[in-house]
Amino acid sequence: MSSLLEYYSLQRKLQQIELSLAEVEREIAELKEALKWTKELHPKALYKVFGKRVVIEVDVASAEELIQKEIEKLEKVRDVLERERRELLEKLKLGSPQ
Repeated sequence: MSSLLEYYSLQRKLQQIELSLAEVEREIAELKEALKWTKELHPKALYKVFGKRVVIEVDVASAEELIQKEIEKLEKVRDVLERERRELLEKLKLGSPQ
């Protein structure tokens, strides 16, 4: 019985990781789209939003750098989540209830 509970616990953790992975992928795609528009449209200024209330105007070069750093950070998070996902899939494969 304990192994069955552990198996379902691993499945639930896998689902949570997959949801987090999907969210990170969505954020990366949005940031890449923002970076693309920034380079194509040549705006005069961009704004960095902190939370819901603080907005700071930043020059375009700084904005591009901020976006690129955020993409890199999220790609590292994605790599960790993908590694955890692979490890969980392996555990589930080995501990599959018969």
